[in-house]
Amino acid sequence: MTIIFEGASPKEEKAIADIFEQTLTRLNQPKQVEISVTFLDEEEIAQLNEQYRDEPKETDVLSFPMLDIVAGEILDESFDADVNLDTGDYILGDVFICRTVVEKQAQENGHSDLWEICYLSVHSLLHLLGYDHAEQEEKETMFNLQDTILKESNIQ
Repeated sequence: MTIIFEGASPKEEKAIADIFEQTLTRLNQPKQVEISVTFLDEEEIAQLNEQYRDEPKETDVLSFPMLDIVAGEILDESFDADVNLDTGDYILGDVFICRTVVEKQAQENGHSDLWEICYLSVHSLLHLLGYDHAEQEEKETMFNLQDTILKESNIQ
């Protein structure tokens, strides 16, 4: 697994890498994936949110999938066009996390900042793998899966 980090501390990098690996294992996905994780401030994420979602406000996390994958589908040779030729990794996409919003949400929900970052990381990875929560059934599937993964982790 290749994770390209920008703005993350070493502790955050390790926690995100661990929760990504746990998620990929849970979903029986190959570990040869590439994901970019960038931490932004409120202004930067608000600009992205407006540009790509027409929502001119900050948000906690944005995910930009690179693959045309359906939830539950396993990465295989049919995705070979989406492979980094230098590494052989499937390019899943980009994740942008707003540290300020993370801190607010963690405090509001009684979690550590690290737990909130891992929660958003699982949520984002599921989006990169085709999961969504637009419809109630999709929402139940996605949120149950993310809750299970987080319960199985030892994040404080």
